[in-house]
Amino acid sequence: MPNVFPGRIVVHIAHVLILFLLFWAYTAVAVAAGPEQTSRQQWTLEQAVHQALAHNPDSEAARQRIVQAQTALEQAKAGLYPHLSLNGGYTRTNTPLLSFGNILNQGQFSEAIDFNRPGTTDSIFGQIMLRYQLFNGGRNQAARLAAGKGLEAAVAQEQVTREQLSLEVIRSFHTILQARANTAARRAAAASLKKSLDTARARFQEGTLLKEEVLMLEVEQAGSDEALVQARHSERLARQAMAVLLGEMPSELQLVEHDQDGLSIPEEGRALQRPEQAAMEYMVAAQEAALTQAKAARYPNADAFASYQVEQGTAMDEGSGDSWAAGLRLSQTLFDGKGTRAAIAREEARLAELHAQAQKLKLALALETEEARLNLTQETEKLSVSERRLQSAQESTRLTRLRFQEGLCTSSELIDAEKRLAEAEAAHAQAKHGRRIAIAQLRRSYGLPQLDPQ
Repeated sequence: MPNVFPGRIVVHIAHVLILFLLFWAYTAVAVAAGPEQTSRQQWTLEQAVHQALAHNPDSEAARQRIVQAQTALEQAKAGLYPHLSLNGGYTRTNTPLLSFGNILNQGQFSEAIDFNRPGTTDSIFGQIMLRYQLFNGGRNQAARLAAGKGLEAAVAQEQVTREQLSLEVIRSFHTILQARANTAARRAAAASLKKSLDTARARFQEGTLLKEEVLMLEVEQAGSDEALVQARHSERLARQAMAVLLGEMPSELQLVEHDQDGLSIPEEGRALQRPEQAAMEYMVAAQEAALTQAKAARYPNADAFASYQVEQGTAMDEGSGDSWAAGLRLSQTLFDGKGTRAAIAREEARLAELHAQAQKLKLALALETEEARLNLTQETEKLSVSERRLQSAQESTRLTRLRFQEGLCTSSELIDAEKRLAEAEAAHAQAKHGRRIAIAQLRRSYGLPQLDPQ
C-alpha cells in the first residue's frame, strides 16, 4: 500500500493554516471596527443612558450652547480692560495743508517755505495708542453680569437636556422590553395553537372531532401568526428608534433587562430640584442686568487715552519727528430721538415676560409632579391586577388544553382561553414596564437622578 502518512500531515498543516488565516482576518476586522462595533452587541440601561448623553445631537447642541455662553462672557469682560492698538502707514501728498503738517511733524520748517506751495512731502509713521474707559454708566459691569447669568442658564439648560434624554432612553428601553414580551407571548400562543391544531387533526382522523372545529383552529392559528408578525415588526421599530436616540443609525439593538424597581420613590412634599427652575432664575437675573445696561445709556461716558507716534520722511532731507498725546474725553448724549427710552421699555417688557414665564413654569412643574405620582399609582394598581389576571389565565388555559385533549371542550372554548392568556401576558408586560417608566417620570419630576449612584 502506498504511504499516505506524509499526505495526511500536509492536509493537517493546510487546515491549521486556514484556521490561522480565518482567525487573523476576524481579528483584523474587529480591530478595524473598534470598540464601538464590538460593544454594541448588548446594551444595559446604564450603557444606553451614557451613550445618549455622549452622542445624541441634542446633548451636543446643549454643550455647544455652553461654549457660546462662555465666549459671550469673555467678550463682556473685555470691556473692563484697557485697549492697546498699533497703527502705521505711508502717505505722499502735495496738498498744502497736509504737506505743511508733515513738514512740522518732521521738524523741517524754515522761513523759506511757501505756505501756499510747500511742495511734495511724504510720511512713514507708526503710532501706539492706549485707551481705557473710565465710566460708561455701568454698562460694562451689567454686560458682564448678564453674560455670567447667561452662562449659568446654559449650564442649567444642558442639565435639563441630560435629564430629558435619560428619561427618553428609559422610556424607549422599557418600550422595547414591552414589545419583546408581547412578541414572546404571541410566539407562545402560536406554538400552543399549533400543538392544539395537531391534536385536533388527529382527533378528526379518528372521527371524534368535526371538521368545523379543525377549521376554526386553523383560522385562529393564521390570525395568531399574523399577530406575531405585527409584534415582531413593532419590536424592530422600537429598537431602531432607540438606536437613533443613542445617536446611531437605525439598527436592531440587543438589550439586557434592568431591574429598576430598586430605585426609591420620592415621598410626597419633597422639594423640587428641577434645573428648569434654576435656568429660569438665571435668565431673569440676566434680563435684570440687561435692563441695567439699557438704563446706563442715560449717563455720561469718560475715556482716558494716551498715544505715541514716530514719523519719518524721505522727500525733505529725510526729516523725522516723534510726538505724543494724552488726555481725557467726556461725552453726554442730550437727545437720541427717544431711542434710549424705547430700549429701556423693551427690556422692561422682556423682564415682565420672563417673570410671567417663571410663574407658569412653577405651576407646570407642580402639575407635572402630581400627574407623575397619580400615573405611578395607576400603574402600580394595574400591575397588581394584571398579575392576578395572568395567574388566572394561565391556570384556566392549562385546564382548557387538558379538556380539549380529552375531548371535553370545543375549539371555540380553547381559542377563547388562548386569547385570554395572550392578552393577559401582554397586559402584564405592559403594566410591569409601564410602572418602571412611571417611576422614572416621577423621579424626573422631582429632579432626581435616574440611575443608581456609582
